Amino acid sequence: MVMSENKKNSQEMRLKIKKYLELDNVSVLAGAGTSFHLGAPIIREVPEGLKPKCKEFITNYFGENVNPSYEDLFNCLQADKFLKEKRRVSIDDINLVMVEMQKWLFENCDTQKTSIHSLYKEDSQLSNNRYHYHEVFIKKLLQRPNNLKRANLFTTNYDMAFDYALDNLGVHYINGFMGVHNRCFRPEVYDYDIYYPGQSVSGKVHRAEKVLRYYKMHGSLSWVATKSSPSNVYGIQEITMDGTFEPQTDKQIMIYPCVSKKTFTLDLPYSELFRQFAQAITQPQSVLFCIGYSFFDEHINDIIYQALSIPSFTLVIANFKINASLGRAIIALAISKSKDGLSEKEQNNLLVHVRKISTILTRFLSETNLKNLLRLIKNDPLFEPKASENQSNIIMKYAEQLKKTFENDTQRIDVEVQDEHIRKEIALLFDDEELQEVGGYNQYNSNVFFRSGAGSFLWVTPMQILKNFVAKYFTNSVDHLLNDLVVEGFFNNPQYKTDFSSLVFSCCETEKIIAEFEESFERNGKNDISLMTGYLHDSHSDPNFMKTLTQMLSSVNLEAKNLIQRETNKFVQLKKDLAELIPDARKTSPEHIENLRILFTSPRNRDKFEFLETNFSKWNNFLDIMKM
Repeated sequence: MVMSENKKNSQEMRLKIKKYLELDNVSVLAGAGTSFHLGAPIIREVPEGLKPKCKEFITNYFGENVNPSYEDLFNCLQADKFLKEKRRVSIDDINLVMVEMQKWLFENCDTQKTSIHSLYKEDSQLSNNRYHYHEVFIKKLLQRPNNLKRANLFTTNYDMAFDYALDNLGVHYINGFMGVHNRCFRPEVYDYDIYYPGQSVSGKVHRAEKVLRYYKMHGSLSWVATKSSPSNVYGIQEITMDGTFEPQTDKQIMIYPCVSKKTFTLDLPYSELFRQFAQAITQPQSVLFCIGYSFFDEHINDIIYQALSIPSFTLVIANFKINASLGRAIIALAISKSKDGLSEKEQNNLLVHVRKISTILTRFLSETNLKNLLRLIKNDPLFEPKASENQSNIIMKYAEQLKKTFENDTQRIDVEVQDEHIRKEIALLFDDEELQEVGGYNQYNSNVFFRSGAGSFLWVTPMQILKNFVAKYFTNSVDHLLNDLVVEGFFNNPQYKTDFSSLVFSCCETEKIIAEFEESFERNGKNDISLMTGYLHDSHSDPNFMKTLTQMLSSVNLEAKNLIQRETNKFVQLKKDLAELIPDARKTSPEHIENLRILFTSPRNRDKFEFLETNFSKWNNFLDIMKM
C-alpha cells in the first residue's frame, strides 16, 4: 500500500526532525503558543476583563471605540508616566492601571489556575493531565544519546507549565538558580552538569540522564527581587508557587510586553539569559526549533539573524503557515501603522500578495525545484546536495557481512524466476497477492532490452520483493510503532538506544529511497527510460548507441544491486533486534527498554504491535528469499 503524499511528507519531516535532534547542539525556543491550550493568554488586544479599568486611558490615547493591543497601551502608559514625572505631576492613576494590567497578566499566566482553552475541552489527555503535551515534548528532548550535549530549552513565557512538567517527570533541570530553601540566581550554574559515581572503584563517574538546561528569557512568575546578600549577590530569588503567593508588581522579575523590553535585556538576569541563548545557537552544527513563537521580539530575532549567517546553523519553525488568519493579522497591522487607515481595495491587494507568497512557498519552492535551481546555479545537471547520513557501527558491520554474501552469490534470483521453489516462497510471503511493479525497473522494460541483445535488468525481482515487503509489513504500521518506541522509550543502555534509533531511522528511509530510484527512470531523470529506449531505436542506424545503452544498463544494474544490498542489510539487523524486543515486551520488567510493555500494549500501539507480532515470521521468509 502506497502512502498518500501528505503521509509521506509527514513521515519525512518526522525523520528529518529526529536527525536534527541528534545534532550535538540542540536548542528549543518556546513561545506563548506552547501554553495557549492551557488557557494562558496570547496577548494582542487589551483583554475584555481589563477594558473597564483602562477605558479612560484608551480613549485619551487612541480615541473612542478603539481596541489597542496590550503592548501599545502599556507603552503609552509608560510614556505618559515618564512625561508626568518630568513635570512633577501625580502619576497615581497611571500606576494604578499599570498595576492592574500586571496583576491581570500574572493571574492569567498561572497555568495551575487557568481553565483549559475551549478548543481543547474535549481532549481526554488534558483532562487527565493538563501538562501532558509538555511532558511528551520534554521526553522527546531527553531521548537524545547521553554522549551529546544537554538540550537547551529557552522560553519567553512567564508561566510555570514547563516547570511543572519537568517536576512531574522527575527531570533535573539547570535553570540558573542554586539552593534548596533559598534559591538564588547564580549564572555560573549554567556551566554545571550532573554526574553520579560509577560502580567501579577506579573513580569513574557516569553522566546523569534526564537533565535539561532551562532558560526563562523574560523572567518568571516565580522570580522575585530581594535584598542582595553574600549568598544572593544579584538579589534575585526563586520562590515556590504553592497557591498562597501574592504577586508584588514592583518585585516581580518579568519583562512585561512593552516597547522598552529590549532595554531590559541589558540588565541581570536577562543579560545572562540572552548571552546563553546567543552562545547556544551560534555553536557549529546547531539547530534551533521555534515552537509557538511569533517572532515579534526584536531582541530575540537579532540573535537568530546572527545565527542564520552561520552555514551550519539550522532553523526549524513549527507550524509556519500563511493562511487566512495571518492575512487578517497583516491587514490589522497595516491599518494600525497607517494614519488614514486602508481602503477595501488596499486590503484586498494585501491579501492578493499574501496568497502569492503562499503559492510560491508551497508550489514553486518545493524540494525538487530548489534542487533544480542549485543545479542551474552550479551548471551541473547531475548535482545532488549532500545529506548527512546516520549509520551506526552495527549497521556497517552487518553491511560488510551482507556485502560478501551478495558478491559471492551471482545466481540468486533469476530474472524470470525460473525456480519454482522461489515462486512458491514469494507467493507464501505475500499471501498470493499481486505484487506492485517497480517504476521503470520492471520486467517489461527488461524484456525490451533483452530481445535487442543489449542486456537486461538483472535485479528486477529482488527489487520488487523489497518494495512490496516494505509496503506490506513495515510502512504505515510498524514504522510508526518503532518511531514511537524511539521517541518515548526509556532505554537502559544509551549505546543500545543510539544504535537502535539509527537503525529505525535508516529503515524508515527505505521506502523513500526506492521511490527516488523509481523517479530516476522518469523523463529527465538520471536513468531516463525514454532516453534508453531512444538509444535502442537509434542503435539500428548507429552501433555506438548500443554501446552507450549497454553502459547505462550496467550502471543501472549496479545501482539496483547496491540499493538492494544496503537496504536489505538494514532489515537483517532490525529483525535481530525485534526478535529480542517482541518477547521482551511480554515480560513484567523488560530488559532493554523500561516502558517497552506499556508502549507496545497502549491503545495507540496495541494493533500495530499485534500486526508486527503476527507477521514477524514473514520477516524470516523475506530474508530467506533474498539469500537465495
